[in-house]
Amino acid sequence: MLQVDTVEGCISEGAVAGDTRREELQKLGPLSRNEKITAGGLGLTVTLWIFGSQLGVNAVAAALLGLAILLITNVVSAPPEVYCGRTQVNKDSCVLFLYRLCL
Repeated sequence: MLQVDTVEGCISEGAVAGDTRREELQKLGPLSRNEKITAGGLGLTVTLWIFGSQLGVNAVAAALLGLAILLITNVVSAPPEVYCGRTQVNKDSCVLFLYRLCL
C-alpha cells in the first residue's frame, strides 16, 4: 500500500513501517511477569471505573484495588515506612487502613 504525503509530496511504503514495528516488538521480547500483572491490574481497574456504577463499586475502591494488586504482588514496592507529613507510618498499617476504607 502506497501512502502519499501531501505536505512534502513524497511517496512512502506503508508496509515498511509495519515491518519496522514488528521487528522492534520482537526485539522487546515477551511480556515479563510484572508487565502481565500491571496490564491485568490496569484492565481490572479501568473496567471497574467504567462499569462501577452498575456493579456498585466506587471509583476510589477500584483505584485502591488496582494499587493493592500491584503492592501485594511486589510489582510496585513501597519503603517499609511511609512518611505522612511528619509522622512515620508502617506500610502494613497503610495497607490495612486502605483495605478497611474499601469495605
